[in-house]
Amino acid sequence: MDILIVESDSTTSDLIDEVILNTEKLSQSTIARAITADQGRNLLTTAAFDLIVIDLAVPGFDPAVVLPAFRQTHPATPIIVIAGAISAAQLTTLHRAATYAVLLKPIHPDDLQPILMGALSPTDAPRAA
Repeated sequence: MDILIVESDSTTSDLIDEVILNTEKLSQSTIARAITADQGRNLLTTAAFDLIVIDLAVPGFDPAVVLPAFRQTHPATPIIVIAGAISAAQLTTLHRAATYAVLLKPIHPDDLQPILMGALSPTDAPRAA
């Protein structure tokens, strides 16, 4: 599996890495990291990913602009959004972009692991929140 993590907070990014690497079915995954939405977009132009995890607070992340750009190059790739807080308008935008899930911080590994596995399961349909 190839997973893109777009997260500017190293503590959160390290936690996501740890959960991925300690999950048997994901432990051999290749993880690419970006700390801004622009870096994430650049990585998406050069590689294919099975999953995208992005923090709503990363620099340059306007969901109404960035998610459609992600969808252009990776229409079926599940996207998990992490947020410290989220407005109803942002949640609506994420839903329209077929975001798989929205996780609120602080993230607990026991909550993240099943969401990662579900996002990568071919039988699960996209959902928001």
